[in-house]
Amino acid sequence: MKVFFGNYQIPVQITELAEGDFGEFSFYPYPSIKVSTGLKKEVETSTILHEVIEMISEVYGLSLEESQIRVLEVSLMGVFFQNPWLIERMFRPLHSQHNLITDFPDWPPSQALPDSPEAL
Repeated sequence: MKVFFGNYQIPVQITELAEGDFGEFSFYPYPSIKVSTGLKKEVETSTILHEVIEMISEVYGLSLEESQIRVLEVSLMGVFFQNPWLIERMFRPLHSQHNLITDFPDWPPSQALPDSPEAL
């Protein structure tokens, strides 16, 4: 399994971790995500999302605390479980009739954060 992020292809490895550890992200010497064996699929998915949020925090210098990462993980998983249509919309094939950029006419770049790439 791999997570694609910009130019990176981050391997996701299901492996034995210390007791009580669900997952870990490591950026050095190369980016990798490890997830503990034996987790239920929902917990495994949530753990991968948690580690992706941790990766984003580290790459972009957000310095999110573990508790903040957990809040984002649990909140996003809740949104995805309660809104399966959102997942379908986000992950529809790129060759579909819909243009992902124009699919969101109510969210113009002017609403982006001033320092974000979308605002440029």
